[in-house]
Amino acid sequence: MKRYLTLVAVVFLAATVSLAQDEESDLNTLLGGIDSHGGYGAFSLGYASIDDKDGLVMGGRGAWIVNHSLGLGIGGKAFFNDYHYDSALDEDVNLQGGYGGLLIEPILGPMEKVHLSFPLLIGAGGIVHAEDYEHRRYDYNYRDDFINDSDAFFVIEPGAELEFNLIRFFRVAVGAYYLYTSNIELYDTSEDALRGFSYQLTFKFGKF
Repeated sequence: MKRYLTLVAVVFLAATVSLAQDEESDLNTLLGGIDSHGGYGAFSLGYASIDDKDGLVMGGRGAWIVNHSLGLGIGGKAFFNDYHYDSALDEDVNLQGGYGGLLIEPILGPMEKVHLSFPLLIGAGGIVHAEDYEHRRYDYNYRDDFINDSDAFFVIEPGAELEFNLIRFFRVAVGAYYLYTSNIELYDTSEDALRGFSYQLTFKFGKF
């Protein structure tokens, strides 16, 4: 747990350093030092190992950008892993779900063609253990048979992104993220099934 808290502390430290670089900011007021506003919307696609099986992660987020160097907003991601055979159920099953929450994103060197950002997502999510709905042998009128078990969890996901300013209103980011969740209680699933790294490509559109 200490390792994850250290990651969060590093992200907030980066935010402090980034904002401190604005020498004209009014440190005596909360918002008086803001001399530029912007914002963006983004979508992402990437890979993660979910319960030791290949998984797909898809996300979206939106943020207000302060002084080009700090994004504040919300974000969310959906995920699922490959179907695999469960001998106890005699069915193909997989894990799927999503999570979302508050987004804090320090941006270092935002005016450079290539620079870094450090998004941090804090929130909650849900996960289900599901059968292959297309091929299961139960009556399709009973959708409850599709879900074997479900659970909710708390999430912290720090990340690091290498951003490329392609044109004034469009950026592409290549990122690595570490997902930490509270323990998951789910049928035939380890409590840390979602914990681990993911790698994603993000497309950002807006005023930076």
